[in-house]
Amino acid sequence: MVILLLLSFDDGFKSDVKIAELLELYHLKATFFVVTSKIGKSKYLSREDIVWLSEKHEIGVHGHTHTKLTDLPTELIKRELKLAKLELCRVFSLEENYFFGFSYPYGSYDNRIKRLLREQDYLYARTEKPFSTGLDKNPYELRITWPLYRVKLIGSPFDLLRKLRNPVVLRSMISWLASKQGWFLYFLRREYIDWYDFIKVITYTAEELHERNQFSKLMVMHFYGHS
Repeated sequence: MVILLLLSFDDGFKSDVKIAELLELYHLKATFFVVTSKIGKSKYLSREDIVWLSEKHEIGVHGHTHTKLTDLPTELIKRELKLAKLELCRVFSLEENYFFGFSYPYGSYDNRIKRLLREQDYLYARTEKPFSTGLDKNPYELRITWPLYRVKLIGSPFDLLRKLRNPVVLRSMISWLASKQGWFLYFLRREYIDWYDFIKVITYTAEELHERNQFSKLMVMHFYGHS
């Protein structure tokens, strides 16, 4: 079985820098979805931070103002999506037609929003729907496996991951898990990718896996949280 591990973090808080430093210790990749109107503001990532993160991680869009898009009329949704993309393109000095991924603010979306994302050339959109361990066929409705917050399991290990503010605790936890036999050991030593890589897996790998009758042998584990 092939297991793909995806990690993503929403909002673009300054603490994402600390998360990236911790991930680097274990050669992990992640996707950081930023609220573009917050770039450079107190407690949020600066432009320099985002460029630094992009050297090893994927940067995506989490809206321009973090507004619940389903509450907006169509024209305002278009404006929100366009401004978010334009601002992130400015950070990287890119053309406006660059392809970014998207994370739905508050996990809220509908068919209208999915259509507008396609029209504005967003590459994909991640939801907050849990309990998925397979390949999603719709790139604008990508599900997660489990959130890294508001979870109480086995002494709350996911609560510890939720903050990711104590590097000693995080390193100790991962080291302990990695030392154990069983599925988690296997899981930690598989592929670590970001959402951009995952879209390529969906696009270029799904058909090949079907041909080899191996589609059931691919497991996707995606955890997301807020820093």
